[in-house]
Amino acid sequence: MIWHVGIYSKVYTPFMQICGGTLVTTKTVISAAHCFWNKAADAPLPARKFAVGAGKRYRPWNDPHDSSSQKSDVAAIAIPIRYRDSDTNYQEDIAVVLLTQELMVTHAVRPACVNFDEKFDNEQLTEGNTGTILGWGLTAEDGEPSPVLNYLEIPSVSIEKCLRGADASFLRYITSDKICAGVTTGKAMSLCLGDSGGGLVFADQSGDAAVPYLRGVASTAPRNEHRCNAHALSALTHVRAHRDFLKRHIPDLEEECKKHFPTVQDRYGKYEKQPEKPASGQPGQFICNCNCFCNNTAPTQDNIISYN
Repeated sequence: MIWHVGIYSKVYTPFMQICGGTLVTTKTVISAAHCFWNKAADAPLPARKFAVGAGKRYRPWNDPHDSSSQKSDVAAIAIPIRYRDSDTNYQEDIAVVLLTQELMVTHAVRPACVNFDEKFDNEQLTEGNTGTILGWGLTAEDGEPSPVLNYLEIPSVSIEKCLRGADASFLRYITSDKICAGVTTGKAMSLCLGDSGGGLVFADQSGDAAVPYLRGVASTAPRNEHRCNAHALSALTHVRAHRDFLKRHIPDLEEECKKHFPTVQDRYGKYEKQPEKPASGQPGQFICNCNCFCNNTAPTQDNIISYN
């Protein structure tokens, strides 16, 4: 998918993909805070230790088949000041990643939209509506990371159902800023190690073309005896729950959508006039195989890691 990016650790040579993220402007990515957290120091890692690859199909940083990829170092990372990883049950597991290089919009790279309208958000997250998430995560319960970008279409699950079905040991990770998605029966369809930070995107198909909206960020999932719990619901950080934090660091975040999807203004108009018409549905031409680790909006000050 054209909005998905890989988060790479520069500690390794060549750089290693550790998480995913969603491009929301040509210079900004939304990902998960735990991707950048130093547990030992109880603080974020320096931004200079990370790089981002966009427009990539293949996981390796320098794969020669990625003819349409674009890359950038990371200038700064903003994390809510109250985020403390597992110590706070992965609450506020969201991060804003500022790139050093502005990316070009091409056939392979284009930001997804973010919209904080509560009614629109609720409609897209109606139980059973299917969203798409991408990643290079494990391809089997005890498998290896996928060498090629995969996608997973998973249904939204009500928070009530999610809480009822969760193991007692996992309940504390379904914090007040989480939404749930996935299935627990039938074909294995879960987020897996390596998919953290990827965006759960829902399509608005009320216009001539599908418009992708970011609603969740892959955060946590129950563990079992395998490296990937393939039959578990995943908890994702609810993007709308962090409106203040996101707007503070990306002031024109909602307006960015109109730059990349010119008809979006008309689509909003249709939505306002016809609230009974669902604004979401199956993604059109969307490209995850995704298990990761967790709102209140953050206070005025945040953890900001500068590049220098």
